[in-house]
Amino acid sequence: MSSEVKETKKPAAAAAAPAAPPAAENSKPSKLHPHRFKLAEYTHNIWMITPEAGVPVEAIIADPAYLSHVAKMLKPNDLVRIIPDDSSYFAEAIVRSVSNTHARLALLRRIDIEPLEDGIVGDHAVRFMGLHKKHTVIRLSDKKEVQPGFDTKEDALAWLAANIRSIAA
Repeated sequence: MSSEVKETKKPAAAAAAPAAPPAAENSKPSKLHPHRFKLAEYTHNIWMITPEAGVPVEAIIADPAYLSHVAKMLKPNDLVRIIPDDSSYFAEAIVRSVSNTHARLALLRRIDIEPLEDGIVGDHAVRFMGLHKKHTVIRLSDKKEVQPGFDTKEDALAWLAANIRSIAA
C-alpha cells in the first residue's frame, strides 16, 4: 500500500506575512538563576568626580574625552556621581562604554542644588566653594579668593573677623 502525501501550498500573501508574536507563555520570565544575583559592589563601581565650578553636566556627558585620564579605571555599568566645586548640582550617570582614552556616559538624573547663603562682613564674603576649597573668604570687589580651606562657615567668619584689618590694606 502506498501512502500519498498531499502538499498544500499557502497563498503568496500568507507566506510573506511576518511571524506571529511569541506565545503568551514566553512573555513570562523564567526563574532568576543564582549566578544573576550578586551584591552590587561585586558588579560595578561607584565613582565621584568634582568638576570645576561652572562646568555643566551636559558638557561632561557630551564629551567622551573628558574622562580620558581615568577611562582605564572605568568599566561599563559603573556609576559616576558628579558634584561640581560650587555644589550647584548633583548628577548621576552610568558608564555605557570605555576605551583607553574615552568613556561614554548616559545621564540618569540631575538635581539642581540651591547655593548656601554667603556670610558677608564688610566687602568680604564667606562662600562654600566645594570639597577642595571648602569655605573660602572672598573679596567682593574683584571676586578674589583671599583664604580658602575652612571646614565650617563659622571658622572662616572667625578668621575674617580676626584678619579684616590686615587684608583690607
